[in-house]
Amino acid sequence: MSSSRLRIGHYYSDLMHPGGLPADARSLIAAQLGLGHDVVGFGLGPPKDGLRPPEGMDYVFDERSPAGVWKLARSIVEGPRRPDVLTVWSALNPGNEIILRSAHRAGVPTVLTPHGVLSPKLYETGRALPKRLYRTAGTAPSLRRWVDVLHAVSPQEEADARALGFVGPAFVFSFGTPQVPELDGPGPLRAACGVDEREVIVGFFGRMDLYQKGLDVLIAAFALCGDLVEDDGVTFVLAGKGSPGEWDRIRDLLGDHRIANLVRTVGPFAEPDRFAALADLDVLIHPSRFDGITRVMRESAPLGIPSIVTPEANAQLLVDVGAAKMVELEPRELAAAIRQTAAEEGWRRAASDAARAWASENTWESCARRFDEAYERARRVRDARGERREA
Repeated sequence: MSSSRLRIGHYYSDLMHPGGLPADARSLIAAQLGLGHDVVGFGLGPPKDGLRPPEGMDYVFDERSPAGVWKLARSIVEGPRRPDVLTVWSALNPGNEIILRSAHRAGVPTVLTPHGVLSPKLYETGRALPKRLYRTAGTAPSLRRWVDVLHAVSPQEEADARALGFVGPAFVFSFGTPQVPELDGPGPLRAACGVDEREVIVGFFGRMDLYQKGLDVLIAAFALCGDLVEDDGVTFVLAGKGSPGEWDRIRDLLGDHRIANLVRTVGPFAEPDRFAALADLDVLIHPSRFDGITRVMRESAPLGIPSIVTPEANAQLLVDVGAAKMVELEPRELAAAIRQTAAEEGWRRAASDAARAWASENTWESCARRFDEAYERARRVRDARGERREA
């Protein structure tokens, strides 16, 4: 039981949808309920695909429209489920600025968790102009005026927020690590690649977004160290899920680099095979251009899988404990890291132990307790703001 019971609000437009971010939000909510808090979720639209809220959580929603956002904002600050503190998820969702401004003006303390979308590289591709406009008109004003406390998953994410004008207190900690099932023996990834346990499998596991996940650079790095596959018993993989078009672009790029025969492309893997497939990796590479410390990185930690990451993956906390190696998003640097980690079994073993130790401490309950600290600080910021107005 938490020492101070709160009514905690969580707003994310897709809170009751499938996907990594809403799954993280619901995992945190379940942990907060376990600590004895009263938790209310706020979103747009009813639960999708038969999803059910965590047991004990109320869910308040309105229609998915600009009018729905305004009505939901009023429900948050004027309704019977008004929270003691409001957590807003993601910094790139139009409508978040309305929710944050309404809560702030009504005296509800606000905590923003950007979830990896403050990196400048996010605004260089894929509807870049609308994203830049929203950053200017929505994200930056929210950080300057209406966010009381920031939750960042890395020092870099905090720095990105401060570059956009945030001046308040920040808490830097990871989301929790999901529970993973007990596994025994080689899994479906090795079977799909046709390799046994003697082979060292190095590669990416996740969503086949060529730009965001930096897979174009990773493929160029694979091309620089293809001799590892031909001579040293190493297997390169790109494993996960993607649309037919995404897979076509991946395979075209492998062909352009003349390494289509050296890199295995496999997946997707559905539950429960997904964890068993992930566990087959000896080294996970996550060369993101922008990301939060992704769910797959946190899933890999309790499995003891060391990682190679780039600064924009926002996985500094894994690097700090020795569970990951950080390199710049550049083919030669990635290739050198691949060579080193594939060759050094001692490093892999030590990093594996560090990953497991980090995961054992980084539970969803410990994450919920860190959020309690952030909420307490946000309430103090709100109280100080009120005292200044009275003075």
